[in-house]
Amino acid sequence: MSWRAQVELFLRALSTEQAASPHTLQAYRGDLTEIVRWFEHGGLIRSWAQVGVADVRGFAAESLRRGLGGSSLARKLSSLRSFYRYGCRQGWFTANPALGVRSPRRARPLPRALDEAEGLKVLRAALAVLSCIVVVTPQGRASAKTAGLVLQVVPGFPVKPLGWFTDEPVRTA
Repeated sequence: MSWRAQVELFLRALSTEQAASPHTLQAYRGDLTEIVRWFEHGGLIRSWAQVGVADVRGFAAESLRRGLGGSSLARKLSSLRSFYRYGCRQGWFTANPALGVRSPRRARPLPRALDEAEGLKVLRAALAVLSCIVVVTPQGRASAKTAGLVLQVVPGFPVKPLGWFTDEPVRTA
């Protein structure tokens, strides 16, 4: 059976068994047709059964080298995996070579840096949470606990923890 005949049987099955939309079928047909052309251009592979993991990796590498985007390549590899999964169920193939090739990772944008005002706002909020717990001991001594550090202070004595973050003194009584 030819490359294209197998692709058409696969697409017919997608349409009838899974009720795939016309857009999905068009995308799968385009992806698989492009892959067939790439394998035929090399001339060494004459059927889907001859395709190995190295061949699929070669297609992926060449696609990226030609400037194909990562998500477009991921879609093409997904189409190929689905095709081979169907072909294995039909007994056409004994293995799915596309399973051995991972799709490219999607690029994630870096978080934007905080400007000075936003940074100070975050630091002030952290200071308010971490540094203002005051405990009065049974002996009448107060201590301010800050992130694991215990500072012994005199009751009523104003303390400015990390004074460059805030102008308000910590009250100990």
